[in-house]
Amino acid sequence: MGNIMKIIIFAFCGIATLIGGFCPALADNADFKTAVIDVGQVLNSSTDIRNAEKEHLEQINNLLISIKEQSDKRTLDEKYKKELVEKKQEIDKNYYDKITEIDKDLSKKVEMLAKEYNYDLIIAKDAVLYSKNDLTTNLIKKIKSSK
Repeated sequence: MGNIMKIIIFAFCGIATLIGGFCPALADNADFKTAVIDVGQVLNSSTDIRNAEKEHLEQINNLLISIKEQSDKRTLDEKYKKELVEKKQEIDKNYYDKITEIDKDLSKKVEMLAKEYNYDLIIAKDAVLYSKNDLTTNLIKKIKSSK
């Protein structure tokens, strides 16, 4: 799993943990429904994530091939080095933008799932020790059915 994905999972778990810290009083309320989602499993099952990672790696590999070809012809001058850095930054920005869009879509799907099953709070499974309500499979099905 790429570094961006680890950051997203870490942020998602951190937010869920923070929210969870405020929820014990709400948990006593019988009408307050909570569930968990295994974010890592959802992301690993996402073809959009796999495609974005594959495309990012291909672009980086192409850039590395270009560097090797140019370094065989001449030593890299400062102008060329600057162009390579800019190209790498552009590739990384495009990847980050795709991942951000996928994350927004995932958040919308989680919200839809919460409303559909009438849950008040859905937390990342990594931030919870136990839950009898795991909606991971339901979310994966919802993502796949929207393709």
